[in-house]
Amino acid sequence: MSYNPENRSMMSSEQIHETGPSARTPGSNRMGIAERENMEQMIKMQRDLGMALDRASSLQESLQLCIEAALDVSGLDAGGIYMLDQTTGDLNLISTVGISENFTIRVGKSTAGSERTRMVLTGHPIYFNKKAIEEMRADELIDERISSVAAIPFGNKGRIIGCLNVASRIYHDIPARSRNALESIAVQIGAAVMRAQLEQSLRQSEEKYRAMFENAVEGIFQTTPEGKILSVNPAMAGIFGYETPADFMKNVSNIVQLYAHPADRLSFRRALEAKGTVHKFEVPCVRKDGKEILIAVSARVTRDEEGRVICYDGFYEDYTERKKMENDLRQSEERFRSIVDTSSAGIIVMTIEGRILFANRAMAAMLGYGVEELTGTDYQDYVAQEDRDSVAENIKRLKVEPFNRLYIQRRFICRDGVLRWGYVGGGYIDVDRGHHHVVLVISDITELKKVAEENKRLEDHLRQAQKMEAIGTLAGGIAHDFNNILASMMGFTEMAAKETRKAVRQTYLDEVLQASERAKHLVNQILAFSRQREQESKPMDIRPIVKEALTLLRATLPSTINMKQDITGEQAVVQADPTQMHQIVMNLCANAAQAMTGQSGLLEVRLSNISIDAAGPSPHPDLQPGPYVQLFVRDTGCGIDPAIRDRIFEPFFTTKNAREGTGLGLSVVYGIVKSCGGGIGIQSNAGQGTTFMIYLPRLLLERQSAGENQEDINLRGDERILFVDDEAMLVKMAKNFFQDLGYQITATTSSPEALRLFQENQEKFDLVITDMTMPQLTGADLSRALLKIRPELPIILCTGYSDSISAGEAKKLNIREFVMKPLLLKDLGLRVRRLLDN
Repeated sequence: MSYNPENRSMMSSEQIHETGPSARTPGSNRMGIAERENMEQMIKMQRDLGMALDRASSLQESLQLCIEAALDVSGLDAGGIYMLDQTTGDLNLISTVGISENFTIRVGKSTAGSERTRMVLTGHPIYFNKKAIEEMRADELIDERISSVAAIPFGNKGRIIGCLNVASRIYHDIPARSRNALESIAVQIGAAVMRAQLEQSLRQSEEKYRAMFENAVEGIFQTTPEGKILSVNPAMAGIFGYETPADFMKNVSNIVQLYAHPADRLSFRRALEAKGTVHKFEVPCVRKDGKEILIAVSARVTRDEEGRVICYDGFYEDYTERKKMENDLRQSEERFRSIVDTSSAGIIVMTIEGRILFANRAMAAMLGYGVEELTGTDYQDYVAQEDRDSVAENIKRLKVEPFNRLYIQRRFICRDGVLRWGYVGGGYIDVDRGHHHVVLVISDITELKKVAEENKRLEDHLRQAQKMEAIGTLAGGIAHDFNNILASMMGFTEMAAKETRKAVRQTYLDEVLQASERAKHLVNQILAFSRQREQESKPMDIRPIVKEALTLLRATLPSTINMKQDITGEQAVVQADPTQMHQIVMNLCANAAQAMTGQSGLLEVRLSNISIDAAGPSPHPDLQPGPYVQLFVRDTGCGIDPAIRDRIFEPFFTTKNAREGTGLGLSVVYGIVKSCGGGIGIQSNAGQGTTFMIYLPRLLLERQSAGENQEDINLRGDERILFVDDEAMLVKMAKNFFQDLGYQITATTSSPEALRLFQENQEKFDLVITDMTMPQLTGADLSRALLKIRPELPIILCTGYSDSISAGEAKKLNIREFVMKPLLLKDLGLRVRRLLDN
């Protein structure tokens, strides 16, 4: 489309000269006629431009028509229109006529804040003649051979929206009439631009609405109040099983046809017209295929100026699946609530800070509170004081590692102050986009704890009974060993008493001393094996224990049984209790000896280190790959009947008669091995002997460096010692020994007397040596009294046998040394010297 008036210019060629068509010719009559003609041409131009703008299809086309009209009305030959960017404030050249591409590039933008932009924003027309252009050195205008320029801002309702720029290559100045015409047409351009922008916005809005209407996932409809369908979108057609809106409207003329129950339509209309809108009005409807679906209708009423209802507009949403999901969720929640409420385990949901959000009935009952009483309280308030630090640590660990799970035992404080044990399992749950809560499931194990403690007590009793049984079995052999030791001591003592030669007499006395050492070791073994005490699991090399047990057993075996032992030269370190390791060897070897009763045979014991490779076969199904210590005990006795082999580890199961044993030995061995994380295997057939193989996890420890050489310590001293023992012979021996070494010793058989002596002059003594078991005042009680007076006093506590105190308990009393009798006087002297020197 183009603007095409009848006359290109309102000025004749006779009027054109250097100053333009503004010069007057003689005769006012002729001038009046020319002005009227010009006015008529202006009115006609504006009318023609208005009609052309009405037919324009875009803003760009409207701007082009305006430029052409401006050039026609002004008689100029070049021009363009700048539009103001309301966001950036820049002026951008949008449309041009009569200028070169190079010029368009050079003047295409006037940035915000520039002098040219500021001049335009004043709203006043701007004119430049040739002289001004040359003085400004406007090279872009000069290069384009432009002699004069007009810049006329235009706008709407007082707001500048653009600028009309026109120029002439002929006139050195813009003629006055041209100025009037340009300023007049600029007003029309502003109105035209605003109208074009509004129309463009309206078209864009309509296109946007149409796109939303066509692409909406909800069904959109418009109907008359009576239900006649005026329009539907594709989603509406799809909800009811139709391919297109046209297909829908062809088959459904009235909206009531969609209702499963037509009476629902009346309820819908009443609600809608009473309130003007309805939201999520749920109603059963029927699809094209006859399937019933649940629809949620949201609609509004459109009325005319007089308040009459014109139509209903709204949305249809298919709630069928959503309603099913809501029902399923509600049922799931009801099931969960039922499970939680009827669960025998306590359940708590709390914040990561420990505030309880929910507790079930079982949890409330366990603590003696109501469910409502627990809600909002602090979880730690119900945890025993001793366990609270570990609770905070575990919650902190869950914060760092949310996917971890918690499995711990804790004591809880009930309302009545009673402590109950709970087994706590728990973890994090994500409740909302990374926001976590802690869920704990707590089982009341108080009664199980009591049962476990009772079982442990019975198990300890069972093991002790079995050890006593083993001691009884070995009694004959022990008596034999003691008799031999006593015989040698008596014989060498008698010979030493008669011997006059000093060197020979010393030899006899050394033999007596060695026999005393053997007796001491024999007593220590019996005590270690039979003592009833708490098990103490620690890293230990079991080679010495195996050797000691075999030495003790050797004396009990008849001469018809040959014992063969093969003990590894390498460290065989396991995590175990020494007494239990002793018990394993004693029980297995005693059983082996009894299996060879009345016949000759071989008892073979081997101790070795082995490794189980993951790629190779395992000697026992319960063992994981890694290093192990293997204890191998084999006999050539009667063997085990296959019919009873699976029962040999059962407590009290035995094939012996009542006088020979209780059947506890192998069950105790089995329990000890399992508690160490090991395994036990057996190979046996009736009449072919039996082999037991014990596997214990081996620890890899560095060898301990040798201690200081005690022979290098000088035993002599001049310090003051208080010695107390209720055995007069020992008092006399100690007094003579320490006096020979140069010490000042005060010795007594009365512990109260010793306390009195110390109280009278505590600075008189540098060290105290006391027996443990004494009448009136025990060694432990005496030590407490002395240390109360002088806390830094060095004390050595000696005992032959006592269940009332151990080395650990002595250390807690601040007793420096705890020693077992009998011991060599030299060893006692070494301990005294070491304490005094330190």
